Amino acid sequence: MRKVWLATMGLNIRVQRQMDKVGYKLEARRRQVFLADGQWTEDIVYGLLREEWPGRAAMIEKLGLRDRSKG
Repeated sequence: MRKVWLATMGLNIRVQRQMDKVGYKLEARRRQVFLADGQWTEDIVYGLLREEWPGRAAMIEKLGLRDRSKG
């Protein structure tokens, strides 16, 4: 897998803070995507590339896997 992404409503500040905290990068703000309580609101898209995943190398080693991203 090369990339993982997540979209959340712009009103969901809690999820946005968590995505920032775990290393996801803000990729897009899409305007007027969701209808919430009669008002259109944006969604926020976050992405995490394979090489940006914190702890990836340690997890690969712990599971005894081969790192396929290196060739």
